Amino acid sequence: MRNSLILALLGFGLAACGDKDDDTSHDHHHDMDMDMDMDMDMDADADADADADADADADADADADADDTGSAGSGFTISGIAVDPFAEYAPADAGLCVYAADPSPALIGGELGILAAGVIGDGGAYTLEGVQTESTLGLVVLVAPCEDATEMTIYPSGTGVPASAYAGGMDVSGYTAFVLSTTVLGAIDMNLNAMGHVDSEGESASFMASGGLINFILDTEGTPVSGATVACAAGYCPAYYRADVEGFSFADADGEVQASTGMSGLAVMPGAPITTYSVTHAEKTFDSATMGSLPGMALFVRMTESAE
Repeated sequence: MRNSLILALLGFGLAACGDKDDDTSHDHHHDMDMDMDMDMDMDADADADADADADADADADADADADDTGSAGSGFTISGIAVDPFAEYAPADAGLCVYAADPSPALIGGELGILAAGVIGDGGAYTLEGVQTESTLGLVVLVAPCEDATEMTIYPSGTGVPASAYAGGMDVSGYTAFVLSTTVLGAIDMNLNAMGHVDSEGESASFMASGGLINFILDTEGTPVSGATVACAAGYCPAYYRADVEGFSFADADGEVQASTGMSGLAVMPGAPITTYSVTHAEKTFDSATMGSLPGMALFVRMTESAE
């Protein structure tokens, strides 16, 4: 617009100079014509300015709208507490590292995709901000010793977060993550050794080396269910059930192998392959679930009675 006005003024000045020798009346009418032309040019410029201002306002509004929309793209938050279910749900130690992870890459032989990281605070509290994912398989809250840890008090422990919990980018609050202490891990491996546990190749194996599922079988109220068994659709997936005896054992009071869940509703499945798992019970029906474990990690899962 500024250039248009300058060119209009220059044009008017050059035309006036060129008509200097004409008669006064002609000059007068010519000048009036030029005045009208300049007024029209300036009006057009003013209109152009108004259009430019309107465009600028529209652009600013669009930018503001984009900023508002962009805030949703900053991700969602997962927060809650981490506890030890084998120590009366005592809070996990402050200073442990915690991550939000996508298990999808593991389905094709990769590793968990880390989406956010934090540190466990007092009372086991944790917050994971800026989580962004399109995973429909759910996520995992992973609690593990930090890289610079001098003492290993827990085994890397994951707790599944269903995709429905964060649908639409909703924040997930008050979510309980579980940890497996190295003390309980030692008890699990001692019992597996006593049971003669072997892997799919027939070799002696441990939970520490292979990882596995820590599977709680629950009713519709979230109460542990006894008398349930767990099986998988494909692969090798032996389940060991915690017995109702003092301490941690897969053998009942008579020394026999516990054949189904006890009062704790707990099934331990070392080296569990990624496949579909189902629960059988004499009176209750359970939803099946597709899941599996990764080496070097305990994955806490819940298989819940169907709400019919």
